Amino acid sequence: MRARKPKGPPSRRTRQPPVAGTPPPVVVHARVPRERGAVDMLRIGIAEAIAAVLPNLGVDLDDEIRSASQAVGENDAPSRALPELSRLISLCVARTNCPHFGLLVGQRDMFASLGLMGALMPQSSTVGQILTKLVCNLHSEDATTVPMLTQHGETARLSYAIDRYGIESADQITDGALATGVNILRMLRGFEWSPSEVLLPHPPPTDLGPFARFFRAPIRFDAGTAGLVFPASCLEQQIVAEAVLRRLFADRLGPPTAVAADSFGEEVRRVLRARLPSDGCSAKAIAPLFSMHRRTLSRHLRREGLSFSTLVNEIRFEIARRLLTQTDMTFTQVARVLGFAEISVFTRAFRRWSGQTPTAWRAAHRPG
Repeated sequence: MRARKPKGPPSRRTRQPPVAGTPPPVVVHARVPRERGAVDMLRIGIAEAIAAVLPNLGVDLDDEIRSASQAVGENDAPSRALPELSRLISLCVARTNCPHFGLLVGQRDMFASLGLMGALMPQSSTVGQILTKLVCNLHSEDATTVPMLTQHGETARLSYAIDRYGIESADQITDGALATGVNILRMLRGFEWSPSEVLLPHPPPTDLGPFARFFRAPIRFDAGTAGLVFPASCLEQQIVAEAVLRRLFADRLGPPTAVAADSFGEEVRRVLRARLPSDGCSAKAIAPLFSMHRRTLSRHLRREGLSFSTLVNEIRFEIARRLLTQTDMTFTQVARVLGFAEISVFTRAFRRWSGQTPTAWRAAHRPG
């Protein structure tokens, strides 16, 4: 009689039984073929984003930072990718003394590459399919990082974790990863998009302003996990690649005279929606995006009966209405998002725009 082969350890694919009474979340992502070029471009994009943030904080790219940045961009060994990045981030945090450096890096446009977007986005697909492809590519590049897209009922979550103990600046890397995730979803859904909730696994920082201005959503610190929570219906939205790429690169293609569909004022409004909450806006900062001087920008707007300050206040009012009716953000947080130094200044501006105080507006217009 043939002896039975002893049972080995359970396969990694063995499913664990769900906890009684709790429906398990649906893991949306599945294994797909990996496009190496897309992941390599993202890693190079991180190094370039760091190089762009440092001068804004008054730090020069010295030899040590250049060497560490080059190692991040060129290292092909999966086991070294995360340690090299953590070393670079730690070095930059020490040089800049900026506690939210990772958030600033994640806010940069690391996906502004036609090669990367072409690899991740077929001509027509859904938000869920694009996120699935991205998650699988990132995970196959380095198993020490665990990005995941899950759906539980009507709620979806794009989460990120580092599966290695003792990584330097893990909180900074996590902040940057979630900021990048928000940028991707805003690119796909529209620049006004914000998550329902942001989960961060570290204690709240001393200054909440940079986080409130960028995420424009309730933030739960010490959450034990890092993730973006949003309605699962977002995953089903159809995306046409041409439209997304046009929106992504429109502010790099010079004056919008080549785009007959939108007036110049509409193009300026679009840029303000994207940049006002995270960067603040001035005519001097916006004009170069259209390859022109600020006086030229003002002249183009006057031809349409507009002024730059009028457009800024219009977009501020638009964002304020959405935040007051669709989020639980405090008035102080909303004021910071809109670039007001004091809540009293925001209150006076909102009363001028709407004829009501923010309190009265929220009470009258918030659903339920």
